[in-house]
Amino acid sequence: MSVWDVVFLLPFGLGLYLFVKTPIGVRYQTETWMDPVVGFTMIFISAVYFYFAHVSGQLAPEGDRSPCGRLSKQIECYNLSEETCMSAWTSSGGDCEDRLAAIRKVRPSFLTGNFLETCIGKNFDKSMHYNRKNEATASCQTYFQKIDQRD
Repeated sequence: MSVWDVVFLLPFGLGLYLFVKTPIGVRYQTETWMDPVVGFTMIFISAVYFYFAHVSGQLAPEGDRSPCGRLSKQIECYNLSEETCMSAWTSSGGDCEDRLAAIRKVRPSFLTGNFLETCIGKNFDKSMHYNRKNEATASCQTYFQKIDQRD
């Protein structure tokens, strides 16, 4: 269970409490429909989060979400087999960890996931640039623009 699960479980519990007990309406003599509506809204928002975060995330197998899985940009936008892609992705790490360590010294609170993925993606594209495909699709165009940007 992640932190976000707890963050979204709290509104669910509070919404359930408001829906059943109606404490605001009793304490402040407000309209009787306000507590159930606010409670139901909080329950609904939490339920929608759990659906999208858990159910839809579990529909795609873990391997499909890997850097060279079926749903990855590398497979979608490059003409490579999964084995070749994984080999190239693994060897593309290169100096990214060293560059990341230097950034962490200067800015310890820097969020690194996007930086690391972009750095490895740039190194990957340097070696696999001529294997690009689907350059006309919107998602691949966006990905290549992100990769082609200079630091």
